[in-house]
Amino acid sequence: MSFNINSILLSDTATIINGSFYSRPNYWVALDKGTKIIGQQSGREYPVLASYGYTLGEECYMPESGSVPLVLKFAPLEANDSIINFAEGSENGFKISGIQLGQNPIKSKIHCHISGTTDDANCSNFILKKEGEMPISMFVVIPVNNGKFHYDLYCDWPETYSLINGNEYRQSAFYNLDFIAENNDVDIIVTHDGDQPKIDIKGGEMNEILNDYNNKRRTLFANAFDSTNALMDSLFNENKLFTDEYMELMDQLSRDDTTPEMRNALYHKRDSLQNIKKQYTPEGNAINDQELAISDNIRKWKIDYAKTHKSIPGLSILKSLAIYSGNKIDDIVEAYNECYAGWEPEHPYSLELATIASSGSINPGTHFIDFSAPDLNGKEMTLSSLAKGKVTLLDLWASWCGPCRVNSKQIIPLYEAYKDKGFTVVGVAREENNTEDMEKAIAKDGYPWINLVELNDKNQIWTKYRISNSAGGTYLIDANGIIVAVNPTPDKVAKYLRGCLITSVNATT
Repeated sequence: MSFNINSILLSDTATIINGSFYSRPNYWVALDKGTKIIGQQSGREYPVLASYGYTLGEECYMPESGSVPLVLKFAPLEANDSIINFAEGSENGFKISGIQLGQNPIKSKIHCHISGTTDDANCSNFILKKEGEMPISMFVVIPVNNGKFHYDLYCDWPETYSLINGNEYRQSAFYNLDFIAENNDVDIIVTHDGDQPKIDIKGGEMNEILNDYNNKRRTLFANAFDSTNALMDSLFNENKLFTDEYMELMDQLSRDDTTPEMRNALYHKRDSLQNIKKQYTPEGNAINDQELAISDNIRKWKIDYAKTHKSIPGLSILKSLAIYSGNKIDDIVEAYNECYAGWEPEHPYSLELATIASSGSINPGTHFIDFSAPDLNGKEMTLSSLAKGKVTLLDLWASWCGPCRVNSKQIIPLYEAYKDKGFTVVGVAREENNTEDMEKAIAKDGYPWINLVELNDKNQIWTKYRISNSAGGTYLIDANGIIVAVNPTPDKVAKYLRGCLITSVNATT
């Protein structure tokens, strides 16, 4: 699932890379025999000469720890090669680019030294990321040795970061353990009470506030859902929780012969059933309403805490709530405007919340929110110029989002049929660091329309459309710039185009 370089040892006789494989227990990984490192300055390729702890080209099955260490030996580097790329030799192999070997000074405002312990004997590493971001391709991995870990984090702002148990992440079921990156030493203790981990933080005034928030939240709400969970379990065991329609849909999704296109349609239908409260039976809906009421009380408490503890952690609480709330953020915007507007105006959280507060809702009947972004040639384009006078499907997607790409491919026939009749598609890909994967996806899937790029969320497009925690979304916009539908199925887009554009053509004739 991932390969981590822990250290690189340089000498006159060899270049030694100490690394680790990480994947799910009982799954295999492999590293190609043609693996090499490439010097950026010299352009020279250094093929792997030997491996220790693992045989190159063979399938290596993961133990319960999900981690296997290995050592790779290469020829000594030329004197001017201070930056290298690590590349697996196979055609579709991965690459780790821009590994700096020199002692270049790190220019940042904050140096946060993290040291910690965990009582989980099976934890082989932690993934470190900014809170609210998903680790997708490149991320920091902190090794854990004998239950201890440490890391020097350099950044420009005091922001909330999350630690994720790497073993849990590989199982796709994990908890985020949050702390504030302060210009300080931060001590972290991770313990487990049952299955749920608990984090205690020491170091800095902001982390004291965050620790207080975590402790009070755990005390007040640790068992908030126990009774409703028990009722849900009881209904499930009696086959009285889900409607027959929903169960049939889930059965279709689980079949091996379900195509990606069929799966896309089924996901849309599932979302529709959830929106009209036909996922649960009447008994299930009654319990779900209780859970929603509990969630609402917890949400109100979090907002009140943020308002009464004006601080970076308080701002982080509001930002985190906004990420997961979609269009239901009026209470968050109100709290921000009341307590934080104009406070620390250059902080990334302030900028993001100010963007959300000024954007307005993204619902059918509202005008689309304009933005600018570059195409693959670097030319800046605006949505308003591309969509002017046309029925437009705004397609926010990502190369790493399978469902997004399936949905986009299903739009191609509609684009070809209606592109000369007043219909267009504007794609925007949310990518990390570079556009290589985006360009490969466009070539493979064959998108014939213009695609812009949102690199590292520079233009805050996903924030403006209130889907910053999602890979993407689609928005059908009429010729006057009014949103007609959010995340419509390809069939709904086709139906709208047949009615709207054919009527328009007849009227013109």
